[in-house]
Amino acid sequence: MPEASVMPLALVLLGAGRSSRYGADKLAARLGGQPVVRRSALIYADLPFAQRIAVLGPQTPGLADLGYAEIRRGAEDVPMAVSLAAGIGAVNVNAVRGIMVALADMPLVTATHLAALIAAFDGMAPVCSAVDTAPCPPAIFPAAMRDALMHRDGDQGARALLAGAKRISASADCLLDVDTPEAMAQAEAIVAGRVDPD
Repeated sequence: MPEASVMPLALVLLGAGRSSRYGADKLAARLGGQPVVRRSALIYADLPFAQRIAVLGPQTPGLADLGYAEIRRGAEDVPMAVSLAAGIGAVNVNAVRGIMVALADMPLVTATHLAALIAAFDGMAPVCSAVDTAPCPPAIFPAAMRDALMHRDGDQGARALLAGAKRISASADCLLDVDTPEAMAQAEAIVAGRVDPD
């Protein structure tokens, strides 16, 4: 995707979750030969973001070599809203028109799907991913929504802000969230045999 065709966007990659359903640090678990967090980060590394910010746990593998500014959260239980606020707070909203919010435990998102999200974003209203009709990340928010993104509550993050968003559908495989060992096994099977989950 040529840079000239894309309005300036920032990326906030959230990877400071508690992994409570997984039973261990899911982002350090290996998928296709590399940690989940790195596999996810690489999906976005070639896109022309003006800023890349990763909110990570204290022991999560680092991403600075991929061009991410890292924000480390403590080992305490931190709701997603707190991690979201930390990432959004680091965005230079004067330099971008929108902010893509993505999850580091969604390692199968494709470049095709991201291109569709970016193409649909007009700078004025949110655009999000969807499985069937259910909204989910990755999503792009106008920079003007910074304050709303900064003041979310609990583990739902920005989901409530997506009620009226334009939705770009993708397969359940593409938007698989590896929250559990069963989901990780599913991701491993997809990586072993897929060309593209879209």
